[in-house]
Amino acid sequence: MFDLITPLFNSGSFIPHGHCFLWQPTLIWLHVVSDSVIALAYYSIPITLFHFIQKRKDLPFDWVFALFAVFITACGTSHLMSVWTLWHPIYWLSGGIKAITALVSLSTAIALFPLMPKALAIPSRVELEAANWALQQEIAERKRMETELLHNRELREAIFHESADSLFLVNPETLLTLDCNRQAVKMFQAVDKTDLIGIEGQSLQRHQFSADELDAIVAEMQSKGVWRRDIEYVTRQGNFFWGSIAAKPITVAGRTINLVRVKDITERKQIEAEHEQAEQALKLSEARYRAIVEDQTELIVRFLPDSTILFANEAYCRYFGLQANETIGKSYAPLIFEQDQETVAQLVQSIGVDNPTVVIENRVVIGEGIRWTQWVNRAFFDRQGDLHEVQAVGRDITALKQVEAALRESNRRFATLAEAAPVAIFRYDADGNCSYVNDRWCEMTGRPLEMGMGTEWLQTLHPEDRDRTINAWSRWVESHQPGEFFQNEARIVRPDGTILWYYCQVTPETNSNGELIGYIGTLTDIHDRKQAEAQLQASLREKEVLLKEIHHRVKNNLQIVYSLLRLQRRKLKDQLAANALLESQSRIEAIALIHEKLYQSEDLSRINLAEYIPSLITNLVSTFNVDRIQIDLRIEIEPALVNIDKAIRCGLIINELLSNSLKYAFSASTLCNPCIYVKFTKVEKSTFSLIVGDNGVGIPHHVDLLHLETLGLQLVQGFVQQLKGTLQANCQSGTEFHILFPGEEV
Repeated sequence: MFDLITPLFNSGSFIPHGHCFLWQPTLIWLHVVSDSVIALAYYSIPITLFHFIQKRKDLPFDWVFALFAVFITACGTSHLMSVWTLWHPIYWLSGGIKAITALVSLSTAIALFPLMPKALAIPSRVELEAANWALQQEIAERKRMETELLHNRELREAIFHESADSLFLVNPETLLTLDCNRQAVKMFQAVDKTDLIGIEGQSLQRHQFSADELDAIVAEMQSKGVWRRDIEYVTRQGNFFWGSIAAKPITVAGRTINLVRVKDITERKQIEAEHEQAEQALKLSEARYRAIVEDQTELIVRFLPDSTILFANEAYCRYFGLQANETIGKSYAPLIFEQDQETVAQLVQSIGVDNPTVVIENRVVIGEGIRWTQWVNRAFFDRQGDLHEVQAVGRDITALKQVEAALRESNRRFATLAEAAPVAIFRYDADGNCSYVNDRWCEMTGRPLEMGMGTEWLQTLHPEDRDRTINAWSRWVESHQPGEFFQNEARIVRPDGTILWYYCQVTPETNSNGELIGYIGTLTDIHDRKQAEAQLQASLREKEVLLKEIHHRVKNNLQIVYSLLRLQRRKLKDQLAANALLESQSRIEAIALIHEKLYQSEDLSRINLAEYIPSLITNLVSTFNVDRIQIDLRIEIEPALVNIDKAIRCGLIINELLSNSLKYAFSASTLCNPCIYVKFTKVEKSTFSLIVGDNGVGIPHHVDLLHLETLGLQLVQGFVQQLKGTLQANCQSGTEFHILFPGEEV
């Protein structure tokens, strides 16, 4: 085999092809560059074709592309051999390559002839674009139809489920429910749809159908195409309601099913029941109306616009002394007093749609007499709004007219008296607005009549008294009792600046039913009295100052006597005499303390024992030089105001009894816990209780405490008698004196 290939690469006696170009460099390089570029281009084309075939697996006739790649590669190789033979004359190899190229080219050309019809049958790009566009349109149309079908389905489902009525799909053969909407679940108070599917529809009825009734229902649906009825249903929760059922057969996907609609008509049923009750009540009311009209004591008459009477009850006929046949069809005008006939006619003519009710008061002629009547005329109109007839209800008001006349005379007299009264008189309505003042009010305030109306009268009050007066008036209006007057003193400022004191008294004004209709009040000039009171108050203040000064001076004088006794006691060597002076000192100090308290008090005629007694005890303990830490002093005094005489006697009694306890009740060798107690209470409305005691050595039982000859106890007994009281002594545990005396607390 190598023997066959070796000659192909043997140049033999051939000369290079460059000799033909006379080895001209320019010409040689022209051929070298051109053939090299052609070879490169031919080699790149097959690579591109092979890459294209690898990427497009769907290409028809892909072998043609491979054949062209081989053909082109061979052509490129032949050009490359042309460059090689310029210097190396291996023409056999070059010729062999060209032969291969020729063979491949011929095979490619032959293969194209039977392929051409098939290639021409492939659609062009324009045809493919048109087909693609048509395909896209078809796809879009399909999507649109699918969307519309989906929308229609969702719409039907929305209508089915969002319906305000309950909807059921029922198997016409088994009468079992196949489906229901949400309203059915809500209306029948089910847990969910499954609670209503697969059941007989009539199981939801309060009263179920019989077999004959079911057959009749099926027959009616077949003949009329629909069946309707009102049925009372029961919910899954056991509640009852009325429903209007309508059933009709429909076809769904080639299958016949029954569509059942249930509408809640409970409210309509209630309205129908109420309407029926109203009709019964209306019939009963008409019967009662006729009975009432005939039995009514008031005068009832119906008449046409031209005054022709259509109906008159027995009371009307009896009042005018007529029979029914003497009034029906006749005019009422002759019964009216001649001077009132024109007025009555004008008022009746004024009745219209805008004025359907008119009240008329007129005189009527009854026999030989004339009486006053009042008529309430109510119009009845036809559908066109024209006056059809008038019903009048009348009553005799002769007595009322007489009362009104008497009231007018009474008001005239009141006005005369009010204008002639020496005090200002005013009247308020129920809201507190002034509606009347007399001339005296204008004279007192110096203002015209208009200033007294409404709430303008408030401007006459002194600014310092205005708010106080308004507040006092408001409190009285809200809380006053029947028969209670409003009373107030305030000042008026006249236009010229002068100030006038007045006394106001107001009483409620009521009607015959006891209802408040206003207030009537008077203003009395008390300016002179106020000035006299001011002078009296000034005089009283001067006397109070004088009394305080007197009490102060008496207290100071008693203090001087007390000091003199104390100095005299210090110089005495006789202990008995010194003790007597000491007792006198304590008595004087008790009296002086009264005057001191009165001097310091705002009330110069009374003294509070709750303030006086503790101070008295403190001074007494200090006088006897007793250490309060050693003796337990228990003082319980209730507040009580007494006059100066009772206060002095109480003070001296406490002074004597407490002095005895301090001097004799205890010694260094007796009790370890000495105690003295003073208690003043009010035991009854007008009785006071005073207790003074100790837990000391006490007094022997055989000694009569109430008949001792000592000065101190004699003074105590005397003061108790002056107080008109009683004295009791107890010596069981120490010594205790209990005094009860009357005395009104002021």
